[in-house]
Amino acid sequence: MEINTEVATVTTKTFTVKLTEAELTAALVDARPLQRELRRARNAQIAPEANWATAGYAGHTSRAKKAAPKKVAKRKVTGELVECPGCHDEFAPHGLGPHKRGCAPYQLKQAAESARASAA
Repeated sequence: MEINTEVATVTTKTFTVKLTEAELTAALVDARPLQRELRRARNAQIAPEANWATAGYAGHTSRAKKAAPKKVAKRKVTGELVECPGCHDEFAPHGLGPHKRGCAPYQLKQAAESARASAA
């Protein structure tokens, strides 16, 4: 059996907390506020070492921001236009169907025609 030893230097930080009797009693009842303050103190101690932007890396480049989405130009209508039977606006043939679904004059005209057909 062979045993090897290694020498390592460990640095420790010691925190001293001074509490009044009222603070100690409050910490025994509910420890959360005391724990929060201890975390703040520890993070304030560690933060300068942990922040790579201020710990000697002054030459860092910022992250590239996402590019804004490209604006798409409206499609130019080539060819013939079709007139809406309700409002008489002109549309490309592929756009007339979606327009008819929301066109109030066209919907009224369709309702009147269906009523005439059912009455006859």
